Amino acid sequence: MKIAVISDIHGNLEALNAVLQDIETQKADKIFICGDLAMGGPEPEKTVDKIIELSKQKKAAVILGNTDEMIIKAFGKQQKEYTPTDETMAASLKYTQQTLRPDQIEFLKQLPLQHKEKIGELAILLVHGSPRKISENITPDLDEKILREILSGTQEDIIFCGHTHLPVIYKVENQTIVNVGSVGRPFTKNPDACYAILDYPDLNKKGFKISHKFVKYNKEKTAKKLQKLPFDGSEKLAQVILQPLDRHALFK
Repeated sequence: MKIAVISDIHGNLEALNAVLQDIETQKADKIFICGDLAMGGPEPEKTVDKIIELSKQKKAAVILGNTDEMIIKAFGKQQKEYTPTDETMAASLKYTQQTLRPDQIEFLKQLPLQHKEKIGELAILLVHGSPRKISENITPDLDEKILREILSGTQEDIIFCGHTHLPVIYKVENQTIVNVGSVGRPFTKNPDACYAILDYPDLNKKGFKISHKFVKYNKEKTAKKLQKLPFDGSEKLAQVILQPLDRHALFK
């Protein structure tokens, strides 16, 4: 059994398609998607359509990300709690809201915050940020004490998350927590799309292997599409595709 876990696509259809092609070569049996589907990239509408297709045809499990939450909770309302303070992100949110069709908004609305699944002897949990908060950061420099607090109350063998766009694997006693990185907007020195593969050959045991995969895609084409979008800051987001920043630098 092989399971591909992707997250933080952010409307980057070029990257998503490249990753899906790679997943085919891996002969993955299942796909899990940890949220942040549309906002911040050049093709939010087509990207959401692709995710809907995966949920139907591949039975992919999809959960809500924090930017998906922004889209549905700020849609048609003045809710400052769900509107980014950064002007570029706020403009991108407004553009995405205007671009998505009503049926796509409804799809986002029905997404769960978490997904639990038992596969063989493994209990798996999907979250976006952390098990306790949709926007909590699981980063490569996380203090072990904080990590243990985050995992407190969970029993799953493997927890997959995204949100920070920074791939990392932690093992705490009998639990493994994996930030799968970002498909659409990596914040690593490597600008390629990133996702994770769970290789679980014997369903009757708990032995497994998890690895991150980096996939090349046409970043220049994506950046050109992004630059042309009609909102302030689109060129800034395009440059992040070509030359990734520290995740906090984007919002300065």
